[in-house]
Amino acid sequence: MQPDTMTTFTMSRIPSKLKNWLKKRASSNNRSMSAEVLTLLEKLKRGELKEV
Repeated sequence: MQPDTMTTFTMSRIPSKLKNWLKKRASSNNRSMSAEVLTLLEKLKRGELKEV
C-alpha cells in the first residue's frame, strides 16, 4: 500500500456567500480554509457529516 499523498486542488469560482461561510467556519475552528474543506470532505466520506 502506498502512503497518502497530497495533491493540489484549486477552486477559482466560489460564490461569495459560500466563501464567507467557509471563512467564518474555518476561523471558528482555528483552521485555514483549505484545512476546513479537507475536514468537511473527510467527515462526509466517513458518513459523520449530518448538517453543517
